[in-house]
Amino acid sequence: MDSNAVLNKRLKMIIGAIVFLISFIVYTDSVAPTTSFWDCGEFIACSRILGVMHPPGAPLYLLIGRVLTMLPFVNDVGLRVNLFSVFVSAATVLLTFLIIVQLIQRWRGEFKSFEDRFIAFASGAFGALALAFSDSFWFNAVEAEVYAFSIFLTALVVWLALKWGEQSETAGNMLIIFFIFYVFGLATGVHLLNILVYPFVLLIAFFHHNQSVRRLLLLIFVQAALPILCYVLFFQFNPDTTYYTEILTHQAKASAFLKWFGLIWLIITMVYMYRKDRQVFAAWWVIPVVALVGYSTYLLIYIRATLAPPINENDPSTWAGMIDYLARKQYGTEDMMLTFIYRKTDFWNYQIQLMFTRYFGWQFIGQGTTLDYYDRIMEIISFRGLYGLPFLIGLWGAVHHFFKDWKRALAVGVLFFLTGYAIIIYLNQPDPQPRERDYSYVGSFFAFAIWIGIGLAGVLEWVAEAIQKKKTLQRATLVAVSLVLLVAVPVNMYAFNYHSHDRSGNYVASDYSYNILQTCEPNAIIFTNGDNDTFPLWYLQEVEKVRTDVRVVNLSLLNTNWYIKQLRDQEPRIPLDLSDSKIDQLQPVVWESKEMQLNVPDDVYQELAAAGHPVEKAVKFQLKPTFNSGGAQGLRVQDMMILRILQNVQWRRPVYFAVTVSNENKITLNPYMRMDGLAFKVVPYKVKDVDPDILVENLLSKYRYRGLNDPDVYLNINIIKLLQNYRSAFMELARYYIDNDQKEKAAELIDHMMELMPEDHIPYSDERGALFVSDLYQRSGRETDAVERATKVIPGRYMSRQDRSWLASYYLQVLNEYDRAEELYRELIMENPEDAQAYSGLVSLYRWSKQYDKGIALLEDWLSRHPDPNAEVQLTEMKRLAVQDTLQ
Repeated sequence: MDSNAVLNKRLKMIIGAIVFLISFIVYTDSVAPTTSFWDCGEFIACSRILGVMHPPGAPLYLLIGRVLTMLPFVNDVGLRVNLFSVFVSAATVLLTFLIIVQLIQRWRGEFKSFEDRFIAFASGAFGALALAFSDSFWFNAVEAEVYAFSIFLTALVVWLALKWGEQSETAGNMLIIFFIFYVFGLATGVHLLNILVYPFVLLIAFFHHNQSVRRLLLLIFVQAALPILCYVLFFQFNPDTTYYTEILTHQAKASAFLKWFGLIWLIITMVYMYRKDRQVFAAWWVIPVVALVGYSTYLLIYIRATLAPPINENDPSTWAGMIDYLARKQYGTEDMMLTFIYRKTDFWNYQIQLMFTRYFGWQFIGQGTTLDYYDRIMEIISFRGLYGLPFLIGLWGAVHHFFKDWKRALAVGVLFFLTGYAIIIYLNQPDPQPRERDYSYVGSFFAFAIWIGIGLAGVLEWVAEAIQKKKTLQRATLVAVSLVLLVAVPVNMYAFNYHSHDRSGNYVASDYSYNILQTCEPNAIIFTNGDNDTFPLWYLQEVEKVRTDVRVVNLSLLNTNWYIKQLRDQEPRIPLDLSDSKIDQLQPVVWESKEMQLNVPDDVYQELAAAGHPVEKAVKFQLKPTFNSGGAQGLRVQDMMILRILQNVQWRRPVYFAVTVSNENKITLNPYMRMDGLAFKVVPYKVKDVDPDILVENLLSKYRYRGLNDPDVYLNINIIKLLQNYRSAFMELARYYIDNDQKEKAAELIDHMMELMPEDHIPYSDERGALFVSDLYQRSGRETDAVERATKVIPGRYMSRQDRSWLASYYLQVLNEYDRAEELYRELIMENPEDAQAYSGLVSLYRWSKQYDKGIALLEDWLSRHPDPNAEVQLTEMKRLAVQDTLQ
């Protein structure tokens, strides 16, 4: 190895190490200190106990997570697993640096001068750090999720493919190809997105002269692609049909055709390759072996399921169950062609623009601030924060790359498309989604970050050529330009994104879940709604062993037979008098509203009556249908199971619903639910008020509120909305004190709430919450400025018309704040000039505030478009009042 090569290798290692350390330090500084919301709690809990997570699972991640949970390098087990994402994300940044350097070297050749080395290594670091500090990549890097590991494996395959390109003519190059397929197999044990890198590998192989590898990769591609293409052509679906059975018939025919044709096609291609190229034929047999060795991590799922761990989603303890688990049957099945042909919502405006272009903009253009009704950032393109500079440099990098090396530029472009827009097309996501999905498309952001690095190379090459005769000036200019762009892009991205990605001190998920469990009495059953009020509870119970006596029952899973069996059989058990065969037969049923009855045993009745509760001998309520399908009304399995559980526990075991459970999921039991904090307890009497002793104990003694009054702790919109549940509990208790003439206590309680959750740090989700607090202060004898408090709401959040109409009425009738009421009514009328209710409210405002001229003009405007006798009467009266006011 010559001196140039040695120097280049040494510099690459040093700069790569620096890039790795910078990103590693930043991620470690901003990593979540424990579990976070969404899937993180499930991943950490399953890592700890080697449980079976939701389909299709991530067994390789679990194996690594299990090892990490056993290493006592930090106290919090959740943090141990979070740090794995930190490490692999920093490693991905390093690989991005190496990839950019490799690509630049393709057209510049071996680096022989200062200029060569500076352009390559500065550009590699530039693009790598742009990825490191991009919005979604950083988000994935600081929590226990699979996406950080998945993008690492993606970057590893890209780097290996380029590495193979450098050695494609040397002996042993086939070993790299085998290793790539081993990584593909491993990656399926993390996330399936890694498979989308295969076309990149195929293109790289085609741009080199190794005929055997070309044929091998093309053979594998054709063996998979042609049967699918024939399936598409075979699928003669009539778009005008309305019969689902016809769809199923076409699906069955096409699927049968695919199986037989696929087998025949496999035999044909293998016979052809045996005669054409024996080396490729021999290598082909190695590929499935190494891929299966990597894929074998999935045996963990089957083995652990047979041992019935506490978390065992789908119970894939049989081969049939395992197949259903891998196929995600729990979430329903959809035909691939129907997915492509029939869009679930607006393809361009929602699926492309809102669900990808907007996310892409967050990484490299800027991020807006206006929130729609679903709390999504509305702006598709915004220059706030990043000013579009990363995008412009990346766009220039793509152009420059195509001019310098169109072959590998095409490969990067294909990678960008497949991990971005192609996923959008395939997923066919309906509107709305339960949360933002930007984390899924980091593969395309990674591809664009490569072009950002190449973009700097293009700028520096232009500078170097412009002043190539003056070496000293040339070098100084290269350094200066690089420093300016370094500050303008990666450093600015770091500064813009740091606060919103710094999770240090954020214990909300852990504390909120802890507080839910602490709300419950011993041996309670609590019904939860979704991921955020279920997975963190699993984490606390399985990892930290908090309140393991409480049985958490997820309502979504309560529709599945395997989950009902686990509730019946696993501790803490729920009394269910159903055999396996009966459970397997459970289906939604046709239902009409009817009165139901839950009897109260004598001993329970006497105990509650002695305590002064207005207990009933039998709780009677109207059980209404909970869904409507095709005109038929019915009950879901979860509704029938709630009723059965309540019947079987016979009021001898506390039953709760988390406050996040919607009214539609409570089988109309609301009158019999007592709010005890973060959960409603089902009681055998109609609830007229809260129990102040229970609420005081929960809110002031049991609950944890770590970091909520720390302005340095970032809280996103979803967390802020969730925290309003604390405020609701405090306000209910304060209202009770006011109604019972304990005004001083009420004021002190609201003061304490303000200390725990300052309005400036945790704003109200909308103006209603702010006005309720203001009203409580006023009723407790503490005058406060309601209008000023109403400014302490989530900025830029859009409220529905119904919410704004209610607010306008409240400002008008309760607070006599005419200006704000007028503003809201005017806004409603501008959006919908046919809104008679808004017109009526505004007319009343003008009448009460004696702005008769405005009222007359408004009524005349309405009557010019609507023959309305009532409005004519109001106009006559308004004119009379105007004359009377003038005479006075």
